[in-house]
Amino acid sequence: MGKHVSQSWTLRAHGREGSTRTIDGVPAAHLRTALRIDSLISSGASVATEATETPQLLALAENPRARVVNLDEWVIPMAMVDAAAAGIAALAVLAVRFGLELVPSSGGYYLILAISLVPAWLLTLTLAGTYDTRFIAAGAEQYRRIVNGAAWLLAIMTFIAFALHSGVSRSLVLLSVPVVALLTIIERFAARKFLHRRFAAGWTAHRVVAIGSTVEIADLVRHMHRASYSGFRVVAAVTPREAVCPSLPEGVSWAGCELDNVAAAVAGLGADTLVLAGSHVLARGGLRQLSWELEGTKIDLVVAPALTDIAGPRIRIRPVEGLPLLHIDRPQFAGVRRIVKTSIDRAIAAVLLLGLSPLLILVGIGVKISSRGPILFRQTRVGLNGEHFRLLKVRTMVRTAESDRRRLEHLNQHDGVLFKLRKDPRTTRFGRLLRRFSIDEVPQLWNVLKGDMSLVGPRPPLPSEVERYGFDAHRRLLVKPGITGLWQVSGRSDLSWEESVRLDLHYVDHWSIGLWGQASPQRYASTPKRCPRLSMRWRPRVPDGLRVQIMARGSTISASSRGSGETRDQ
Repeated sequence: MGKHVSQSWTLRAHGREGSTRTIDGVPAAHLRTALRIDSLISSGASVATEATETPQLLALAENPRARVVNLDEWVIPMAMVDAAAAGIAALAVLAVRFGLELVPSSGGYYLILAISLVPAWLLTLTLAGTYDTRFIAAGAEQYRRIVNGAAWLLAIMTFIAFALHSGVSRSLVLLSVPVVALLTIIERFAARKFLHRRFAAGWTAHRVVAIGSTVEIADLVRHMHRASYSGFRVVAAVTPREAVCPSLPEGVSWAGCELDNVAAAVAGLGADTLVLAGSHVLARGGLRQLSWELEGTKIDLVVAPALTDIAGPRIRIRPVEGLPLLHIDRPQFAGVRRIVKTSIDRAIAAVLLLGLSPLLILVGIGVKISSRGPILFRQTRVGLNGEHFRLLKVRTMVRTAESDRRRLEHLNQHDGVLFKLRKDPRTTRFGRLLRRFSIDEVPQLWNVLKGDMSLVGPRPPLPSEVERYGFDAHRRLLVKPGITGLWQVSGRSDLSWEESVRLDLHYVDHWSIGLWGQASPQRYASTPKRCPRLSMRWRPRVPDGLRVQIMARGSTISASSRGSGETRDQ
């Protein structure tokens, strides 16, 4: 890729000379139309049949120009809403300070000061980089920049007020900036949710061309498909032919090409992001030459290192003589953050138990009326560091649930160590209603108050399940189990066991008070209910853009093991 080659694109197909020129069943004419490159081969050019090591184009998505959210067009409307938020915050603080008298008896000085907050806030947000389109759809990073900008503005306003001895009310200064920051975060949160819904529905903000081996590109596609709320969509990929292997997604079609100008090729495909999924496919210095070719364009160059499930807060860049080294911090399982989180858990649990006590009384009456047996279900579960505790839940099954389990084991619909039935016949009618709204989980707030559980964390396993844990799954016991967690939000029991463990381990290694807020967009993502297998399908016609549709077909996963005689009432 680092070498300059001829400006012609060479299509290569499998077939005899003189036969219809097709590439994996696709007419070459369609490919010439789809790629939209003026320097494609002419209609009289011959088609080579021999293998080659030149880069080739791997089409992976639908028309890259269709259903696109242009984030640049969001900047001005967002700035207008930010200005309105600053104005509302200033007027609200004036109203609190002086009542309905917006122009106080001291004159219009305070009103002028309040109005000046609008341009000051817009300038602060601009300098803080909150209008960078790379972070408009991102949550934590955008909020961090807003808070940092607000802190700087508050410090500057306070310094000016005291340095000039202007007699400005300190309450006006101390209240206005936090209020405008809060309103801005709420506004950005709403915009982010709207964008995530669009992305989950198939819209895209960043069209990606990936460079790497076919295995690396397939892995990149799976990650971006799984996190559709991020707005990234792979539209094409360049990969050496020698990297082709049987483990690729089914139905992938290739068009061989030699690239002289990567920037022109990426722009011709309607993409705005070039992702390097594997640097080994480039010659020495190829990455630097690639960045030079993108100079003067709006195409972003992104390197995807071979790091999976490592969150940003644990990654540090340490440059050494021009070589960027990625330093990965160790997971933290103790310290001040742990104490703060435990205190917050218990405080919230106490408030919720007090507020939901009338509901629990009504639920208890309903359980007694609907079926025989106790109101609460108690079961031994495994908690922090493998310690056992008694978990509490509202009973949602018949009394003979555990004895009925053995005759239902062959109907298990979950892989791995869990036992799950989508329509469990042991569940009572009232119990199904409680499960639908997760009301049966409310008594676990008592477990949180006792310190056995947390509000957020991996689900507490049965002792028999822990006995069949692999090495990775045992790390789930390094933190307190939670009433809810990442995999419950992402897909509940629809996820495979492997995916559930992956999400739980992500929480274990990167747990923080704000992690749950970052995981919320998963609710709106189109998370597949079964493990996806990517496949391709050419449409009959290829009008103006690259018309390859990415499909996700569910594939059955064989269960590695079945549950024991214990019943997991959840």
